[in-house]
Amino acid sequence: MGGLRKLRRKVLGKHQYGYEVGPLRADFGPSGHKLSAAIIKFAQPFIDLVGYDHFGYAIDLAILCWNIAILPQDKQEQKRQYIVKEMSKRFPPEGAEEIETWSKKLIERKNKLFARDRRIVTDYTVQDEGDSQHLIVLSTLASSS
Repeated sequence: MGGLRKLRRKVLGKHQYGYEVGPLRADFGPSGHKLSAAIIKFAQPFIDLVGYDHFGYAIDLAILCWNIAILPQDKQEQKRQYIVKEMSKRFPPEGAEEIETWSKKLIERKNKLFARDRRIVTDYTVQDEGDSQHLIVLSTLASSS
C-alpha cells in the first residue's frame, strides 16, 4: 500500500490510540477570514510603516497585541507594558518609542475592528517565499469570560 494511502487511512480513520481523528480544517471565525488573513489585515498599517523587510517583527508585535486585546480589560495594560519592555531590548531608543506607540494603536485597532474575533494565536510561522511572506497561524478559541 502506498505511503499516501496509509497516511490518509491513519488520519481519517482510527488513530493508533483508538480515537477518531479528522482532517485539519481552517477556522474562518466570525469575520469570515482565516486568522492569518485577519492578522495581516489587522497589522497592515504597521506593516506599511516598517516595510516588508521587517514583516516578521511587525507580525510579532501584531500577534502579541491581538492576544492582549482578548484578555480581560484589567490585565491588558500590564501585559502590554511587559511586551513593550521585552521587545524594546532589540531596538534602539527610537524603535522602543515606536513599539510603545504602535502597541497601543494595535490593541485599539483589534478592539475596534475585530472585537468579535475571540481566536487566540497559540503558534505562528512567517515563511519567506522569495519576493513575498506567508503567515501560518495556529489558534484556539478564547473562553467567553
